[in-house]
Amino acid sequence: MITSAIQQIVNTDRAELKNFFSEVDKLHKTDEAVTAKIANNPALAKALTNPNLTPTQKQQLATELVSSVMVELGYTQAVDVTLVADSQDNRKGHYGEDNNIYLNDANLNNTKDLATTLGHETSHAIDNQDPSINTNPQNNASKADNEIYAQNYGDDFSDYVEFASENYGDGSLADTNNNNLGNTPAEIQRNQKLVDNNNQDYAKVDKSKGEDFLFITATAAAAAYAAFVGDGDPVDGLETIGQGNDPLTKVIGQGAQAAIELSYEHFPKATENTLDLIAKVGTQVGNGLDVTVKYIDDKTGNVASAKWNKLDKATQDQIRGGGRILSVIVPAGSVRAIARLKNLKKTNNSIYKKLDTYLLDKTHKANKGKADFFKKVLGFDRSNINKLAKQIKFNPKTAMQKSTNQYGTKYEQIIKIKGNNGRIVDAKFIWIKNKDGVIKLVTGYPAK
Repeated sequence: MITSAIQQIVNTDRAELKNFFSEVDKLHKTDEAVTAKIANNPALAKALTNPNLTPTQKQQLATELVSSVMVELGYTQAVDVTLVADSQDNRKGHYGEDNNIYLNDANLNNTKDLATTLGHETSHAIDNQDPSINTNPQNNASKADNEIYAQNYGDDFSDYVEFASENYGDGSLADTNNNNLGNTPAEIQRNQKLVDNNNQDYAKVDKSKGEDFLFITATAAAAAYAAFVGDGDPVDGLETIGQGNDPLTKVIGQGAQAAIELSYEHFPKATENTLDLIAKVGTQVGNGLDVTVKYIDDKTGNVASAKWNKLDKATQDQIRGGGRILSVIVPAGSVRAIARLKNLKKTNNSIYKKLDTYLLDKTHKANKGKADFFKKVLGFDRSNINKLAKQIKFNPKTAMQKSTNQYGTKYEQIIKIKGNNGRIVDAKFIWIKNKDGVIKLVTGYPAK
């Protein structure tokens, strides 16, 4: 939660350092509400693991989650959730001016996808109900900032749902969406009628007056397209494109001319972030990025271009410091390198989250002495979590594959951990590689 709050402050202009504690409190209450709802509602817990939910069941599931969060955060106005199925609309979700959250089942791949979209639109609903409208942070933020903020909140929201389902519910979230209408002719008819009526209502909504999640337009310029795919952040858009989850994938596959160009004028923060990513990719996923930077040559005043990694650091600093960058061009192969780096980032995030909310939390009902092991044997607790987290790295050479199921592949790995007290102890860590290729930490305990 602390990391997520910092991310909102760093990545958007709507949250400042003074908002740190309120952001942490907001995320904490969201987590508590989601966890309590799942832990105390067996039917909901079971539904989260079921890929064959009907539209009626999905709509009810989403409504219960949103209502629990809104109540916990102190908002009293009810938010209706409406499930539609429109394959011609590339939105995953939309928050309308009618205070309705619309979820487009045609574009939701699984329950995690549904939860992320639901969380995103819930963020817009929260903004809309801010009682202090004159001080509402969204009023002074750009649309892009509000979308990035909502995306971050949506990611956290779905992480909380996933963790609660795995630890307090019936297990992992369903990794598919079978778009099931029912098991009997009567049930199918009822659900089809529900969807048809919802689609008619959705068609009447003025989408220009609401907020979309992942609105994709194939005619957008490359940089703008990446920003839309990334929900306001072109760097995240590159990840989505790199994973092959967008309409440009086929074009990218046809050749290097399908590069993504980030304009510094329109996306200064994202362009700077991309340059920062380049050095990291070089050490973490192979040979680095083949990225070209366009800039104003200081001597001639003309537009010049160069491979960023071919420039020495002094020249790089001079170009960046002088504000002379025009754009960064990322070819298709490098887009995929960014995607691999993003997966690594997700793995690292899972390590910190698992340590903070489970392994080092002695109050967790499923902890069973793990926090005592890390504290008493190795001297680790939340105050020095970084020292422990940096030692926990998935190594495909030493990790042993144990089993595979519908949720992914499970691995066990022995890692020598040097304690804060100097002791060196073997610890066993359990990982799971999800169907999307992301490796996440599940648990850890003494190896002997």
